[in-house]
Amino acid sequence: MEPMTLSFGVMLGFLQGAIAEMKDPRQSSNATRYSIKDTVLGAFSVFFMQCESFLEHQRYYA
Repeated sequence: MEPMTLSFGVMLGFLQGAIAEMKDPRQSSNATRYSIKDTVLGAFSVFFMQCESFLEHQRYYA
């Protein structure tokens, strides 16, 4: 088996596959505005950013 190149797209594909298998343990209510998919992808984005802080990221890329 040939090694796979780990790119952002491949990593995101694996993550989305794992998210699709997750069950949402929350009960339905008006407070459940965001899906589990949105929540997990938002958390992933924080760890994927190259800057140590969001403010630094805004200053660097603005």
